Amino acid sequence: MIDILVVRGLGERPGSDIENPAISTVEVALQRGRNEIDRHAGLQEVSITSVAKPTARLGIMVEVHDALMGKSWRGKVSGIAHTFSAEGPYTEFTVEREDL
Repeated sequence: MIDILVVRGLGERPGSDIENPAISTVEVALQRGRNEIDRHAGLQEVSITSVAKPTARLGIMVEVHDALMGKSWRGKVSGIAHTFSAEGPYTEFTVEREDL
């Protein structure tokens, strides 16, 4: 049996214990903990269009500087779409941010 504690941020939203005999490695247990945190985190999906970023990857953390709101926030990239138009290439990101 593997006994670990997975925490993100300040850890102020505790979840229930997970007991599953199929979880047999630390890596699997950590991923299951991350998935459980994501599922209950109250995340908001935000679409952001940017100049083309061909090196963008799913799962990376990004910092977004929101000029309209006058503040910055961080989130995890959960979707990427590259598009070519008459104006040129661009990348649209779906970013999961904590619902404030």
